[in-house]
Amino acid sequence: MQAKITTNKTYYYWIDLLKAISIFGVVYIHTSLDLFNTSSLIPVTNYFRFCVPVFITISFFLFERRLALGRSRLDTPTRRFLSNRLLRLIIPYTFWTCIYIIINHKYGYSSIIKFVTNYWIGFGFSGQYYFVVLIILTSAYPYLRKIKLSYSSLLIIAVLTVISYIPLTYSPILCRVRNCLEIPVLYLFYMFFGIFLARNYEEVKTALHPINSHLRFLLLAASPLLIVIEEAFLGDGDSSGKKVYFRISTLLATYVIVTFSISFESLLEEPKVSRRCISFLSEWSLGIFCLNPLLIETINKLNLSIFRQQSNYSLELSLSFLFTILIILAAILASFFIRHLGGKPLVK
Repeated sequence: MQAKITTNKTYYYWIDLLKAISIFGVVYIHTSLDLFNTSSLIPVTNYFRFCVPVFITISFFLFERRLALGRSRLDTPTRRFLSNRLLRLIIPYTFWTCIYIIINHKYGYSSIIKFVTNYWIGFGFSGQYYFVVLIILTSAYPYLRKIKLSYSSLLIIAVLTVISYIPLTYSPILCRVRNCLEIPVLYLFYMFFGIFLARNYEEVKTALHPINSHLRFLLLAASPLLIVIEEAFLGDGDSSGKKVYFRISTLLATYVIVTFSISFESLLEEPKVSRRCISFLSEWSLGIFCLNPLLIETINKLNLSIFRQQSNYSLELSLSFLFTILIILAAILASFFIRHLGGKPLVK
């Protein structure tokens, strides 16, 4: 039997926390790789590689919760459910893809297929592939959610996922084949994980309660180090990070981060300045996600000498975090402006 969702809760502060942390991590990855041409920051960027899997997991957690609570119904036409969910993805995906095509378009493509593959299936701008993955998984979601998910079935899916990851990311032959790492089905575990948590939310939250809060925080903060360690020993210096998303360590870190974040819900419900900041950053995460590549590209075109100088590691690290914060603030300001012009679906 499927777990029955009985609570009427529709807002989750731990989701805000994860969205805020993840959007910071996404911008940091783009900033450090695109502005700072140095391999010394790669371990720090790898620390934040859990961000995209976390976004996918919480997206389907919210889909399942809202569906089960009657906000959307698959019994009343499936098309309505799909259109509501997909439009929220397709509108910003289409608009921002067109913007980046205008900015980055190069003439001389031999065919329309070449043009499409360069701009529309994940390579049009940094982060575009996330939209492609979500659109495909969301289209499949109404049908895949019919699978009965228990702890044992989720474990089986996790094992199958790991088995599929091993040849793709650890094989010296297959991991060089770029297309092997661009298959949305490889993210299926995170969709099922989100659905499972939605159906068993109260049970998971109760199970986490006896664990010491300091230990929970330590596990949450330390789990991304698994990614850093695995990449240090088994990675091949791939700065693009495509293989990192399909490492066993990334799957484990995502599982720990999402699960243990749930236990901080009651703490985050208290009205504090930090909670308001987290909720604010979460609220504008779409605009930040779509605008940060444009802002980074603009800074790159300024050709500032600060990014070309060989600095010491501490200075590089400090500057990478500083510019990440500045880019986030600039993206929020730009998002305010776009919303004021009537473009709310594009940024929020």
